Amino acid sequence: MIVNQLFVYLLHGALALAVNALAVPSATQDVERFEVNVTDSELYLTDDLKERKQLHRRAGWTVSVQLSGTFLATRSLVSAVSRAPNNLDVFFVIGGNREAQLTWTEGGQWSYLVGSSPSGGPYKAITALSRRPGSVEAFFTSSETIYSRVWDSGVGFSYPGPKTGVSCAVVSQLAVTSINENAMEVFYASSSNSPGGLVGAIMHTYWRPSTGWIGDQVINTATAFAGPAKLYSIAAVSRNSANQDIFWINSQDQLIHANWQASTGWYKHYLDVYASSMSYISTLSRNSERINAFFVGTDDRVWQAYWRADTGAWAYGRISDVQAPAGPLASVSMNSGHQEVFWVDGGGAVIHAYWTEAQNKWITETLPGTGGSNRCISGRIKISIL
Repeated sequence: MIVNQLFVYLLHGALALAVNALAVPSATQDVERFEVNVTDSELYLTDDLKERKQLHRRAGWTVSVQLSGTFLATRSLVSAVSRAPNNLDVFFVIGGNREAQLTWTEGGQWSYLVGSSPSGGPYKAITALSRRPGSVEAFFTSSETIYSRVWDSGVGFSYPGPKTGVSCAVVSQLAVTSINENAMEVFYASSSNSPGGLVGAIMHTYWRPSTGWIGDQVINTATAFAGPAKLYSIAAVSRNSANQDIFWINSQDQLIHANWQASTGWYKHYLDVYASSMSYISTLSRNSERINAFFVGTDDRVWQAYWRADTGAWAYGRISDVQAPAGPLASVSMNSGHQEVFWVDGGGAVIHAYWTEAQNKWITETLPGTGGSNRCISGRIKISIL
């Protein structure tokens, strides 16, 4: 059975998507449907499971717009992660300075928890990961500092401290990876507090059980290879326990890639492709032999840079002819033969392009119920998969 749990979060000014998929041997497919409720400044999530057992016969997209109950400011920061096939955690910011969380467990109701920030905010970035089924880590920035919030099945919530990093640019994106359950990496662009005093160096802070957090390690200085990074254009992925890959866009709009291997450390190089000046990046690895990085190209269309282990080479190409205003993208792989990318077009509709190994081509569709009166302004997009 392949269980696909799809969550779509729409805000006036923000979009977040979360997909959870777990593949286990079976010949059937069950798809669970969840409704989305939207107003200009609020978000409330409800689930509709009445026909869950029949949905595999007529699987499709469902977007529902209703009144809402959980307050969110416009353009709120949103991140989602699934720590197990029957769990989803959504992290967001309310009032600019308090992180909050919605948690869903199959068979139960959504629970809502507002945090007590150790920093006081305001927050400029938030992201989350799950390195094992019983744990969720959320990371958020405030005043050039990265903080973390941890949920553990045996302990509950905590703010473990010390501060994860102290040289993060105020508006930098955060990218996180976990090569195994005993390792976490947080990537970001530096602030003026970083070594060398220039904004735009690529840095990371990493955690191991034996050392705790090792903060503010420089991968690429703002004056060295490729120059400074654009602060919003950072993405990372781990394809196996011995590799990590990070992507960013430099001030000349060229895509830059750095690969880490346990035996050799970091290797940086230019990719032979350019992005829109305001593009974000989304990455995935559908198996240990493939890496894809998606971005908005100079023609305002979604492109990919992809790598294959059997050739060791990078290739590039446009995946859709549909307009993609420069902004956030989200991507997901539900199995080794599937990949999918989401974005918002100029009319506020949510677009997705999907590829399967069987058809070996990209197909673009519009999510029904989006655009028009349900217009979504490209803001934040997040997909999480476990």
